[in-house]
Amino acid sequence: MKKPNWDERQTFVNYRLSHHALMIVFGLLLINALIKSNFEISWADPISETIILIVIPGMYYITRSIFNDAYIGTKDTIRKNIISFLVLALIFGLSSIFVYDGPYIDGGLTQSTAPIITSGFFVYIAILHIIKRLKSTNE
Repeated sequence: MKKPNWDERQTFVNYRLSHHALMIVFGLLLINALIKSNFEISWADPISETIILIVIPGMYYITRSIFNDAYIGTKDTIRKNIISFLVLALIFGLSSIFVYDGPYIDGGLTQSTAPIITSGFFVYIAILHIIKRLKSTNE
């Protein structure tokens, strides 16, 4: 029989936090729809808008799950995750160099901000893992 990656408490915490993140997505989509339809404001390119609407609940979920000890499974290591997320941040950071338009045009974010935001998201996750590692070594 296959050994589960999380224990029962971690599974419960992940279910709860994923439900919270889904509710945040619904709220953000509703707010975005109201802004776009009532005020006719286009604050971002569709790609950047989507990335931002995904990153915000993602930050909530990952932050809470890391500090509730529900993110790292039995097969994962903090060091491996830190390296993986920093490599992903580097890849997205380098890809933003090859986008030719400015990040902000005519009062809205352009598609060139999407890789920058994604890179920042992965750096944020790596920093959370570093903080978690430092906190666990001090205890």
